[in-house]
Amino acid sequence: MRRDAVMSGGGGTTRRLQTLEAELARLEALGKAGLQEAWATVHGGPAPTALPDRLLRLALAHDLQAGALGGLAPALERRLARIADGADRSDTARPVPIKIKPGATLLRDWAGRTWRVEVIADGSFEWDRRRWRSLSAIAREITGTSRNGPAFFGLRGGASHGAA
Repeated sequence: MRRDAVMSGGGGTTRRLQTLEAELARLEALGKAGLQEAWATVHGGPAPTALPDRLLRLALAHDLQAGALGGLAPALERRLARIADGADRSDTARPVPIKIKPGATLLRDWAGRTWRVEVIADGSFEWDRRRWRSLSAIAREITGTSRNGPAFFGLRGGASHGAA
């Protein structure tokens, strides 16, 4: 079972998919010794001893599918390599910029009240008959504590949804 085993045989996409299905079925039937042998063939070395058969099978299935259908994007492969080398130390995911269409209304129930914020075309917000530049400032005003505004209004995950 080579990583490129699926790609051999010449045919078109249908042939590749049929071959992939057959290889995956064969992989499913392998016992521990067969999985370790397949790993050694694909990766050029012994399988990790701490990896259970189920995970060996999943990793080998991924290898087969990536060989037949394409793997990760090159930029992602480079980033993963940097992470593996310890060069990329970003411990947290970078937040995705929030895009809220002008005219949208944000509602939040807090302290027994429903709070309503309107999104303005210039990227600001209207609340309490005033214009605000940030949702966090509004959330701080509503709760009396420092809050992540987008999380408070349910636009991003966070711990700001606690009880009042």
